[in-house]
Amino acid sequence: MRHVAPLPQFHRQKMIKLLPGAYIYHGAALNHATHKEMLLPKILSEYEQNKDNEDYLWIPEAQSKVKTNFSNADSNLLTQDQYHDIVWNAVNEFIDIIYDKNSPVIPSPDRPKDSNIVGLWWNVYHQGDYVESHSHRSEGVSGVYFLELTETNSTTFVYDNHYTLSHKISSWTTKYTANYVKEGDVLLFPSTLNHYVNPVVNRKVSISFNIEFNYD
Repeated sequence: MRHVAPLPQFHRQKMIKLLPGAYIYHGAALNHATHKEMLLPKILSEYEQNKDNEDYLWIPEAQSKVKTNFSNADSNLLTQDQYHDIVWNAVNEFIDIIYDKNSPVIPSPDRPKDSNIVGLWWNVYHQGDYVESHSHRSEGVSGVYFLELTETNSTTFVYDNHYTLSHKISSWTTKYTANYVKEGDVLLFPSTLNHYVNPVVNRKVSISFNIEFNYD
């Protein structure tokens, strides 16, 4: 499935934040207010029906009570218009930026021929909820759409660089907090990049997804 829709004009400044060996794309979804009006009640309804269901806990062993439908993901969560405005516009623009001849970092020698969604799920936080450090997959790009966000975003990315044993410096870590993110924004980052979310004060709702690139 090829996605070559014309790129939109985003309402916020786009940026690529480069960490040593990693990157974070920041953009904004199209028609956020319209999509929020449709998606938020739908997600909160499923949340209310399953808030006591352990299958909806982010990690049952953790003290955080973040709820997610990761294990019960519904491919029909988004309409085709929502997939276009939330996911594919961001992905297409990200590919154009990262594979531009002037890009300081190019993930692979060849530009992807097409891309597919290999997972998409919602997350609901309430006061005190957090997400521990984790990564998503061993390849590809992951994303998060901030459907409801009324406070400073605390999503923090952690890049660990490990040198060979013969190097004088064995390892070092870079942390970067995307505190500039606003409701309606989209972040894309390598699926291997570790990240976490500090405890929130207000309810927060996001949609996460994983993208697989195809080069053949």
